[in-house]
Amino acid sequence: YASRRPDQGLEPVRALAVALEGVIEWSPLLRRYLLVSPELTMTLNWNHLAPVERAERLERRRDVDDWLARVETPDEDAQRVKELLGDRIADGAMTFPSIVLRARQSQRR
Repeated sequence: YASRRPDQGLEPVRALAVALEGVIEWSPLLRRYLLVSPELTMTLNWNHLAPVERAERLERRRDVDDWLARVETPDEDAQRVKELLGDRIADGAMTFPSIVLRARQSQRR
């Protein structure tokens, strides 16, 4: 989300969450806001970008064990995460629905 302050940037993202039938929650583990809907989970990062010009949806595949290690999931939690995300895991790889955004370059220098 793009704005001068994160609380202002959350306003359009909250509208996006409603449109996607999702919610926005703070993750103390990631120290980021997450937008979670039935179809996707995405982290929200604050920056100084200008408004978004283009957005595209795509799906990425990643080895689930490598991903769990990268995000430092404790071993005792990894099995539960796999159970919760089971419908997205096939042949040891997980599907990540993603949104790619293109924004105009900031006019700030």
